[in-house]
Amino acid sequence: FDFTCGAAVFSTLSPNDFCSTVELKVNYFRPLDSGDVLTAIGRVKFRGKKLCVIHAELFRKGDKNAVAMASATFNIVSGK
Repeated sequence: FDFTCGAAVFSTLSPNDFCSTVELKVNYFRPLDSGDVLTAIGRVKFRGKKLCVIHAELFRKGDKNAVAMASATFNIVSGK
């Protein structure tokens, strides 16, 4: 989730900006098994000058319903 949420934040950054994870909360809905093929989708919910909030869902291949979700907050530092 940290990588997926970070990639969503990167899509909002200028070339000299950088970010760091402030908080990451995960809710698991179903158990996962070793070898499961997973896809994570992250979306920007809020982008301010210094903070960015992302929501993400994790899907097992072939499932329509998420097996987990995350909410993450990132600190944005402007490189100007």
